[in-house]
Amino acid sequence: MKKIIAFLGTISLFSITFSNTFACNKTIQENTIEENQISYYTLSIGNGLFSYLKIGSKAILFDAGIGLDQFAIWKGRKHKTNQFASNFLKWTGVEEIETVFISHNHSDHYANLDAIAKNFKINNLVLPLNGNSLKNRFVSNREKSTSINEKIYLNSNTKLYNFEKTYRFLDIDFYNWSYSELNYMKGLSSKDENNASAIIYFKVNSKSILITGDAEQELGNRLLKNKESNFYKVDIYQVPHHGSKNALSNNFVKKVNPSICYVSGTNGDEKSYREWGGDHIFPTAKAYSNISSCQNRYLTGKVLSNSSSDKQKNDYFVNAEGAKNSDYDHQNASYEYRFFKNGSYNKYYFEPTVSNPNFLSSINSKKPDYETYLNDHSL
Repeated sequence: MKKIIAFLGTISLFSITFSNTFACNKTIQENTIEENQISYYTLSIGNGLFSYLKIGSKAILFDAGIGLDQFAIWKGRKHKTNQFASNFLKWTGVEEIETVFISHNHSDHYANLDAIAKNFKINNLVLPLNGNSLKNRFVSNREKSTSINEKIYLNSNTKLYNFEKTYRFLDIDFYNWSYSELNYMKGLSSKDENNASAIIYFKVNSKSILITGDAEQELGNRLLKNKESNFYKVDIYQVPHHGSKNALSNNFVKKVNPSICYVSGTNGDEKSYREWGGDHIFPTAKAYSNISSCQNRYLTGKVLSNSSSDKQKNDYFVNAEGAKNSDYDHQNASYEYRFFKNGSYNKYYFEPTVSNPNFLSSINSKKPDYETYLNDHSL
């Protein structure tokens, strides 16, 4: 994604807490917790990433982003202060944010953090590699963060964690697969920020999930060759980089052999997503070929398949190098994967999106009962 311009001059007031690390990745904890019902959500927010794990009334967020406009601007009510994700969290029963993981230093992965912090208590936040550029945006006085600046409100009681090998929150162990390539990642330029993405793996109540940020082929290929790397089959694979052709390769996907693949992306030329498309036309046909072995493939935005050419200047309604509607089992929706201790699971879709929030447009609007809504929206 586009390089983020550093914001200078704000001195962070927050302390860093280093996580405990395990000696070796080879011992993976298969966490079992008492909660019978756990849900993983991927929200439709354009070419960005906002996903979360819900356990009871608490949530763990994996990025708090929102798609940008064509000029990569994330200030304003449509982006920084957008309430779609906050209202969705509340509707699904979330009352508190246990942890926010930020995968890397691109604003389409953190641009909605300010809105979340002003709506929920956030107990912990995991910074990306080279996290000072993000940390320097944080202010503990919410008045100093407005819709027209690039400061981000975060309560001073929120604990900050550095880029580490492992983390543990809500009795779940989270493994940062990217950590074994730390030396390589430290040498990356800001132009190659996507390959500094944390790739987070965890397994809870027999289901495994892999969150990949914007990780690209180079990082993936290095991990495949790294003797310290350990790969495990995953049930849910969050497809990296919004379905870019440069995302983690087919060889990487084969290693993790996912059952369900979610792409958080859209063709930014589709008119309903132009404010959140970031001048990108994802997902690509290459991305589909990488995940074609998935049993189910779900897209949060829209594919445009009436042209075989990539985007040209001033052209609209073009596709991304041969992408087709038939590549995905469902598109233009937010999603829930709900799983239970006995191994069973259900999948649901939600019509509200960042471009069409309908009954989630206001916290005071009348909303359907959540469980009743699901009865008519199973996948």
